[in-house]
Parts: sequence; C-alpha cells; structure tokens
Amino acid sequence: MLSDDVRSAVFGLAERGCGHRAIARALRLSRNTVKEVLASGVRTAPLMSRPKRLDAHADTIRSLHAECRTNLVRVREELATRHQLAVPYATLTRFCRQLGLGVKLEPPAGTYTFAPGEEMQHDTSPHAVAIDGVTRQLQCAAVTMAYSRRVFAQLYPRFTRFECKVFLTAAVRHFGYAARRCMIDNTHVVILTGTGRDMVPVPEMASLAERLGFVFAAHAPRDPDRKARVERPFHYIEHNFYPGRTFATLEDANAQLVAWCDANMDRPRRELGGTVRALWPTDLAASAPLPLHVPDVFLVHRRQVCERGLVHLETNRYSAPWKTLHRWLDVREYTDKVVLHNGPEILATHPRLAPGAREKSLLPEHVHPGAHRRVTRAAPSPAELRLRDAAPVLAQMADLLRAKLPGRAVRALARLDALRLDYPERPFLDAVQDAVQYGLVDLEKLEKMILRRVAGEFFRLGTDVGPDQDT
Repeated sequence: MLSDDVRSAVFGLAERGCGHRAIARALRLSRNTVKEVLASGVRTAPLMSRPKRLDAHADTIRSLHAECRTNLVRVREELATRHQLAVPYATLTRFCRQLGLGVKLEPPAGTYTFAPGEEMQHDTSPHAVAIDGVTRQLQCAAVTMAYSRRVFAQLYPRFTRFECKVFLTAAVRHFGYAARRCMIDNTHVVILTGTGRDMVPVPEMASLAERLGFVFAAHAPRDPDRKARVERPFHYIEHNFYPGRTFATLEDANAQLVAWCDANMDRPRRELGGTVRALWPTDLAASAPLPLHVPDVFLVHRRQVCERGLVHLETNRYSAPWKTLHRWLDVREYTDKVVLHNGPEILATHPRLAPGAREKSLLPEHVHPGAHRRVTRAAPSPAELRLRDAAPVLAQMADLLRAKLPGRAVRALARLDALRLDYPERPFLDAVQDAVQYGLVDLEKLEKMILRRVAGEFFRLGTDVGPDQDT
C-alpha cells in the first residue's frame, strides 16, 4: 500500500509532463503501479476496512465472546456449529481486535513533577556484598529527594523498624532537612493497617516523622513507578559502586557509600539538564529547617543481671557492675552502643555487638573477686606423682579422679596410693583397669573388686576342706 506522499508525488510528476517510465525510475516503482495510481485518480490511500462478510455478524460475535469467556477458539467453534459460519482463526482474531474485544488499552506512562522540598522517596533492596572477603546478604536502604535527585544510602544486616528509624534520622541529618512527604511502598515496617491512601502508620513511626517534619505516604499497590526515583539508584549502586571496591567492615562500606553518593552529585544528569549539586540549593531553600536537636534513636529493653554479672541481649552478653547482681536494669540499644541504666543512673556503656553474634563484652571495672577469673590447678601431690610413675593405667585413674571429684581428688588419690601398697600388684592393676573402663571413682567398690581377685590366692576355699579334717 502506497502512502499519501508517494501517490501525491506520482500525480505531481505526471502534471510536470514526466512519462510513466521516468516516474517509475524516480520513485523506484514499477510502471504498472504508476499506471494504476494515475488511472485511479485518487491522491490519498484507501482506508483498510474490516472483512466485509463479518460486519453483519458483529453482534453475534460480541455475545459469543462474552458467553465463551473471551476464548476465541470456542467462539470460532460456536460460529460454525450454531450459525454455520466458517471463519479462519486469524480472520476472527483480527476482527475481534478491530471491535476492541479482548484488547486491553494501556494508558500512556505519565510523568510526576515535584516542587522543591515537596517529596522524598524511601525503599530498600537486597544486595550481596563482599565484606572482608565474605559475601553477605545485606539490605540497602536509600532515600532520594524527588526534586534534586540527591541520594543517601546505607547497608544493614537486617532492616527492622529500629533500623528504619536509625536510617531516616541519619538521612535527614546528612541532608540538613526533610521533605514534607516521604513516599514508601506498603511495607509493614512503617504501616500499621491499610494500603495506599488508606494506610495508617505505626504510632512510633508517625511520631518520628512528626519530630523530623514530614509525613509518610504510601503509593497504590502494584504501582512501583510512583517512587521510581528511588528504584533507579539501587541498580546504579549495585553495578557501579560495589565492583572494584573492597570493604574491611560494614562501617567501612557505609562510609564509602556515603562518600560515593555525595561525589555523584557532580555527575551531569540529562533529565535534569545539569547536576544534582546545582539543584540542591533550591531544594534546601524550599524546605523547613530541622529541629534544633535531633535525638539519637534507641530501643529500651528490660533485662535482669544474671548470677555471673552479665546482661543478655540478642544472643550477646554485656557485663554489669557486680553490685547489681539479680537486679532488673533498663538497657538502651543504640546503633553503635549499648547503655545500662538503673533508673536515671548510667551504669555502663558497651560497644554494640552484632545481633546474633553470640559474643561477650566485658569491661575491666566489672571484674570482681570470684567472677570472670581463671581457676588455676594445684600442683600434683606426692601420692599422685607416685601413682603416675607406677603404671599408665594409674595415670588414667588419676585423671578420672581429677575430672569427676573436683576439690576432693587429693584425698582420693592418697587412698588409691594406699590401696596400691596394701594389695598385690596384678589384681590391683586389673581392678583399676576395669574401673577406668567404666568410669568408676568409688574407691570402696574398687577395694571390693580387688578383694574378689585376691581371695583365691590368699585364702583356702571351703570346698577344699574335707569333712574328716580338722578345721
């Protein structure tokens, strides 16, 4: 089908006196095509129409389309069965598309325009990051200013409500202000009930937002494009920040990530017509300043000091003053420290250990007599030295007595040495061998075992004495 421009060119050249051959050569058409266009006398291309034989059956096809639940294979079968109308499947599908049956028209993708200081967008994304040579699954949290596109990002081993409050506080401190609205997805970390416009934030998150000068808003379900300005930085971080960089610790990775985000403010952005740094002052000027004091975020736990003078928190242990044994304390967990409180009094401050690490933090001033000290083993007694020199099995018995009779092993070793001197060597060693095999440390039973072995050697049994012999 020739376009309107080509048909107009054919008529224009013909009016200038060009022949069929010259027109065909100039427009790269066949001479028959040039002749057909000039013979039609129509300068515009004819409109393509639906198959004429199906026009009369449009209402029937619409009703069958609904009856057959949009299954065009069944529509074709019913047309042939009920109405004796045989239609090729391709012809039927084209006719249904022209009628708008089964066609979902997608609206054009629009754009969102934000005024300076109007909105910031927050989200998280799982990333695999190599920390000290070990690949770890971390959560990358990011906040993007919708107007200037400035980004702040951090990595966390997990992302609970506590980490969310810590992150948002660090973000607004770094920016120096907070936009009036924080757009999020429908995450349970922030939302208590509802979705989209009907969402209700958790009271403690709403309190944090009020203190920092913004409100939370959630986009409609399955509409991630509403916060697309925070989605793109995740891809950029994953493919441009991690490659070629090494991180000794998680804190080192977060420090490098903040520096990298700030350095990218000078990168030209085509959609902005400049750089983020050029738009940042406008964003900052349109926002309300932060409160004079932005407090650190912490969690309060109620814990009892155990008999060893330790407080247990997230599988880790923190030492407390020995005078607080068995008392209940308030434990404040910050992002980098753990503080023990007895009412308003601060008892101790520990560096925060990684949750789930099963480690211990001991302060030197909390080491008191009888606690956290190594037990030194006393020097072997003379009886033990004689036993160990006498035979290997006696050395094993000495170790068994030391292990099972703490604090009483010296007396037991002296008694064992006395038995060694009182009884023959062979029965004595055999009995000790059996005691070691079964873990027996009762020396009274050991002596009975020795007596059973020596009875036949030192005493004549009653069966050897005849009835006529003197006793």
